[in-house]
Amino acid sequence: MSGLGHAAQVAGEVTRRVGARLSDVVDLMGEMVRIDSGFDNPAGVSEVERILADALADLPGANVEWRSEGGFDHVAVTLGDGPVNVAILGHADTVFPRGTAAARPMHVDGEGVAYGPGVADMKGGLAMAIHVIRALAEMGECPRVHFVVVGDEETRTTAPPFMDLLSTADACMVLECGRPDGGYVVHRKAGMWLRLNARGRSAHAGVQPDQGTSAIVGLCEAVVDVAALHRARPELTVSIGTIQGGSAPNVVAAEAWADADIRSFSEADLDWVRGAIGDICAKRNVDVVPLGDWPPMLPDPVLSADYSRLGKEASVVLREVSTGGMSDGCWTAAAGVPTIDGVGPEGGDDHSPDEFVDVKTVPVRAGLLAGLIVATTKREVEE
Repeated sequence: MSGLGHAAQVAGEVTRRVGARLSDVVDLMGEMVRIDSGFDNPAGVSEVERILADALADLPGANVEWRSEGGFDHVAVTLGDGPVNVAILGHADTVFPRGTAAARPMHVDGEGVAYGPGVADMKGGLAMAIHVIRALAEMGECPRVHFVVVGDEETRTTAPPFMDLLSTADACMVLECGRPDGGYVVHRKAGMWLRLNARGRSAHAGVQPDQGTSAIVGLCEAVVDVAALHRARPELTVSIGTIQGGSAPNVVAAEAWADADIRSFSEADLDWVRGAIGDICAKRNVDVVPLGDWPPMLPDPVLSADYSRLGKEASVVLREVSTGGMSDGCWTAAAGVPTIDGVGPEGGDDHSPDEFVDVKTVPVRAGLLAGLIVATTKREVEE
């Protein structure tokens, strides 16, 4: 039997097994959603990671490794053996501040849709992955898998922890939620963060205001012009995310700064907008300070084709999606690892009060992930 034919059989069996245990998946999802694991609660992030690690630690040969970096704990569970390494990648941070879990506890409506902070991004995908790995192990189908869960929600401009494991993988599957109507992510924009630092001259606002030069005014003028570059070229986005300045109401502001987020599929457009921002800021005594770049996630046609064909075998219509969102999959793709994203259960409205996951899509998405893991293993061995 061909690798893909066997993978399709595995996908069907895992779909069946996860479907039979769907209430367990929802319970695990709910256990994690009840924990505030945002940027302001590293202890909660660690608690979520501990739940995930403990859920796999009893499997034969499981090796659990913890690392601390950037103020958060991160965990990797390695299982299985063989010449092929497959990475399953996710994060435990949900961006929501303390108190959100109690204010908006997870609930599942009558249509089988779960709502709650982080349920789509990405506790639903994490819960699903646990049951995929356990089902594969029960079936004797588990290749060498690195299940990596990082603690921060992709707010850095550096590669995630455990890149020594991730960069050796033959493929990486990222557990962001699947997009509604069968969407999965194959292409993500590159981007950069820039700080606009305005310089002025302080003075007493009541006694000698004319001897001062307001950095805030200069910055605001620059920000308006920089923001106008949004959509100046197709798929180019420019967003001012933060702005601060001044020291007191009665002091002409000597300093002010704003942070800009710029994204595009085109490296040429990023180069162009970087130059345009430099020209705007040079006229207003504003310095441009790079805060960091991140690479694009480029499509891997082989991995995507396998995923799509597995969908057809399961009578599921899948569609490729491109997005401007950042993902740790950008870093694995940049390291030369074939990467596919959005393989979690279908959901959406991430980072909002309406964040949701369609629980009904968990079994088939679990099966497709399992099938892709097996297809990748068989293909790499045969090649």
